Order: sequence, then C-alpha cells, then structure tokens
Amino acid sequence: MSDRLTPGGFVPGPFEHDAPSAVGVIDLDSSLHPRTPDGEPFGEPETDALVLVRLHGDPLGTIHLHRAASIEGNRLPASLRGPIAAHRARHGCAPGSTGCPGNLPREPVEPAGVIVCTAGRPAQLGCCLRSLLRDQRDFELLVVDNRPSEPATRRVVSELARDDARLRYVAETRPGLSAARNRGLAESTAELVAFTDDDVIVEPCWLSWLLDAFAEPGVLISCGLVLPLELQTPAQKRFERYDGFSKGFVRREFHAATGQARGRLLYPFINGVIGTGNSMAFRRRELLALGGFDPALGAGTRARAGEETCAFAALLLSGGRAVYQPRALCWHEHRRDEQALRSQVQAYGISVGAIIARAVRTEPRLLRTAMAALPIALGLSAAPSDPRMGPASGLRPTELDRLRRRAMLVGPLRYAQALREARAHEQRHSQAERAEQPGDRIGSSQGV
Repeated sequence: MSDRLTPGGFVPGPFEHDAPSAVGVIDLDSSLHPRTPDGEPFGEPETDALVLVRLHGDPLGTIHLHRAASIEGNRLPASLRGPIAAHRARHGCAPGSTGCPGNLPREPVEPAGVIVCTAGRPAQLGCCLRSLLRDQRDFELLVVDNRPSEPATRRVVSELARDDARLRYVAETRPGLSAARNRGLAESTAELVAFTDDDVIVEPCWLSWLLDAFAEPGVLISCGLVLPLELQTPAQKRFERYDGFSKGFVRREFHAATGQARGRLLYPFINGVIGTGNSMAFRRRELLALGGFDPALGAGTRARAGEETCAFAALLLSGGRAVYQPRALCWHEHRRDEQALRSQVQAYGISVGAIIARAVRTEPRLLRTAMAALPIALGLSAAPSDPRMGPASGLRPTELDRLRRRAMLVGPLRYAQALREARAHEQRHSQAERAEQPGDRIGSSQGV
C-alpha cells in the first residue's frame, strides 16, 4: 500500500478509483468488525471500504479494507501500531484493557447549546436532529430556518419537538448563513454554543467532546473531526482528494502566533488548519463581544463562505486559544455530483479572496503581507508547511486547484458587493422592527 495520505489524513486506497466505497468505523475495545456511521451492521462491501479505527473512543487513523467486512486474520495494519502505543502511553491503559482514564470528557459547568442553521433541506435536517437528540445531556437545540417561507422545515422540527423539549425553532428572514448563525447566538441562552450543519450526522458523544476543551482556561474555540458519511460517487471522492473537512487524528492547540511559527503568512486570517464550520463551538459571550459572524461572508452571500474563518481569527487575536479535538466526531454528507463539487470549490476560492480583502480593509498594515502571500495563495509557489505540496499532492485534482485560484481573484469584488447588500438587509430589518407593533409578535423566537 502507498504511504501517501489524503489531505485529511486518510489512507489513499478508496480514493484511487471511482467505484463506490463503503465507510465504516471499528472500535477496537469492542469488536474488529466495522459498523456503519449510523451504527448499523456492516455488510460486505462491493469493492472496498474506508474504515476509521478507534481505541477507547480515540480516533487512531483509517484503514483500507478490500472486499471484506472485518480485518483479515484479526491483524491490525502496521500503520496503527504507533498510534495505539501513543494512546496507551498518553492515558496509561494496558494492552487488553477495556477501561481508559482518558475515555471520559471533562464537563464544563456552563450551560450548553447547539445551533443548526438550515435552508430548505428538511429530510437531511431530520436525520441531523435525530442524531443530536440521541445525546441525553441537558442542552438547548435551536434550529434557525433561513428559508421560513417553505413550511417543511417547521413541520420536521414540530414533530421532533413534541417528544423533546430541548428542541426549538427560530425563523430568520435575512438571507445568509452568517445572519442565521447570528440569530441563533442572539436567541440562545447557553454560554457554550456549538454549531453543526443540516447535512451532518453526529456521534453520541460529539457534543461532550467538543465542550471538553472549555474546561481549560483561555479556550474560546473548539473544533471536531469531520469524516465523509459516504463515498458513493466520484465527486464525493474527489472532494476528499482535493481537501475534505478532516484536520487529522491528533488533538492540537492554536493561539494567535501558531501559524506564523509554521510559515503561514496570513494566519490567523487564513486558518484552515483549525477546523470547519460544521463542527465548531465557542464561548458565546466572547464571540458576541467581537461582533459574531460577518454577515457579508458565508453561504447565501456573494462571498460564498469564510464566516467561521474570520470568527476564529478575531477570537485568536483577542488572546483566546483554539483546540482541535478529533474525539468530537461527526459525519458529513458530501455533495454527490460534479457540478455541486465545482460550485463548492469555487465558493472556497471566492471566500479566500474575500477574507484577504476584509483583513486588509480592517488592518491596512497587512497589505504588504497579503501581497507576499498572494503567490502562495494562487499556487505559484509553495509554503513549506502546506500539506497539499507533500505526499498527498499526487492525489489532488489539479483542475479544482485551477478553479479555486481563478475564483480567488474575484473574491475582493464579491466581498465589497456582499458588504453593501448586508448593510442594506440590516437597514431594512431595523426599519421593519421599528414599524412592528408589540402585538404583532409572539415571543422573540417564533417558537414552535
């Protein structure tokens, strides 16, 4: 087997062909037989499978199974020996032990909440909410509907809320993911708030491990591991070959100077090593104090993405710390067709250009650094720390890189347009609120 890995740290086997591959997980302390991400029994794959291997809940890495529903001969691949030894040394658990001192997340004392923003995907939303509600801990769960004119989302939330009082519906008419996330922040009563997306399935302990980092002083951001829910189409595999959401299987910490030490010229303004918006949590008060999410960035705006990147940067520059915790595991349903994948990559490129323009606008002293980083951002030269230029580079679809670079060039213009539109939306919203009579509203959240 090749010693290359994908940008997300996966073994390359399932990504070297376009046929469907199964996805599963093996928990070594219970069985050598994989299960599916939603906990169902794992059938024999038609071709092969990408399987996550965990020990005592700790993700060790992935293996490639060839037309088999279990590890052949009960022998673990040699690539897992190092991570297993590291886990045992870190937590002091002996071989064969079913218990582990590091298997329980620390419980912060502050109340917690989860915010799921959605826009017209009721079937996916229902699966996401059911996975979240498997967690028996006491937390509030807010669904912010960014397309409330379509009633299907409200119906899904209403049906699930009948059996679980933790769930609440909020309508947000201002377009854009940032507007929806900011509405969730305003409506939440929790001090620690987590975000995920409607196309995600979370593991039962996802929230507990995401909140674990906040037991440490100075942590304002926590992000988790995101794996593909399925690898059934060439587009889903190409996304993982291009980039993916995973940031690896090792817990890491970040502060404002971390990126500069690793040669990242525009860190923390460009900080893709920390985590992604579909598995992140914040101290709500600190995030609100810095303005929340920029309404000129994110899905639903002309800038297309990047709102969580700028939120990370603001909190790091305020002196906060970020933690990437792979034990906080969720599974993402990647886009299935090539057109949707290309649109996604284009959105990422536009957002990078928009983020750079925003950073220079708010911090003019960054102009020189931005100009120095431009050749790297455009792929004309490589930063020493860029994982895309390492062993994984042979797996990356080069035409998607070209698409991203072209999209970056229009990012600054798109940000300027999005900024004007966000201000106009905010002005109209403020005028509507002033004109509204007290009897016209039932609560502040339009609850179910």
